[in-house]
Amino acid sequence: MTTTSAAGGRLDLDSNAECVIDNVNNENVFWAERMAPSGTYIVRVHNYQDCVQQPVNYTVTVQNDREVSTFRGTFAASTAGEVQVVTTFEH
Repeated sequence: MTTTSAAGGRLDLDSNAECVIDNVNNENVFWAERMAPSGTYIVRVHNYQDCVQQPVNYTVTVQNDREVSTFRGTFAASTAGEVQVVTTFEH
């Protein structure tokens, strides 16, 4: 599955969609090199469904040009629908 936004960003994989556990545990959103529009970016993680009924850890890696930052967090059990803001940055 590939999903493209109006701004040209692409989601290349929706891991564990519909609670079908694929053991990939990876999703990538990206733009072609030097094609991301300028502006403020807000990175969020959405615990869309509570598939496992236990805490869910996540790791987010953001590459903005050559700068790479990694963020980690956890959703508590039974928090389906919760959204956490991970970081905000300018590009």
